[in-house]
Amino acid sequence: MLEKESHVLLTVNHWTVNHSNWRSHSGTCFVAGPGQLSFKRFTAVFAVALLVSVGLPPLCDCSRAGEVGNKSTREKVQPPTNVEKPKTTTLSLRGRVVWMAEALERRFGIQTVPEVAEQMLALETPGGELHPIVEDVRGRSFRKDQRLRKLDVELLARRYEGSPMIRVIRIYALKEEGKFELDYWCDICAISMYETGPCDCCQEPNRLRQRQVESP
Repeated sequence: MLEKESHVLLTVNHWTVNHSNWRSHSGTCFVAGPGQLSFKRFTAVFAVALLVSVGLPPLCDCSRAGEVGNKSTREKVQPPTNVEKPKTTTLSLRGRVVWMAEALERRFGIQTVPEVAEQMLALETPGGELHPIVEDVRGRSFRKDQRLRKLDVELLARRYEGSPMIRVIRIYALKEEGKFELDYWCDICAISMYETGPCDCCQEPNRLRQRQVESP
């Protein structure tokens, strides 16, 4: 056990432990003996002084962590570069728009499950080809207005390379009197729309408009 009046000298670089005060200097550091510090406190002070003298590495490099985080964020928001746009083909197809499930069963004897009976629309040509239709606001008009599915039509459409689907651009009705372009019209606001329903402006019902196309 240490004598009451004894003192302990610790060689610590750049730090001095003196009871409860720390002073920075080079050389020997003085720690009060057990008469001034309890043995437990003395041990704790000794351990702290030793750790300070040898230096501890930081738990993490916060500046680097922030840099990595910023880099990760930048990588996420950067849009892809040099992405080649898919090639498209514009074509004109004639026929009637039907439900794909019904046409598959009628033409090929393929029975589908009941829940897909009205899931997909397709243009059926006079030769029996089926062209599935993309249901954007233009293609969806055949779902919302059954009158269109009773007409012989000509579709100006676009097909993307690698996909069998066609995207409708314009709809024409084929009648004995000629060829008519179809859209929906609001007489109040004088604006055209792609599908039946309330006007985009005044919310009054629009009407199916048929305008005859002049023969070239």
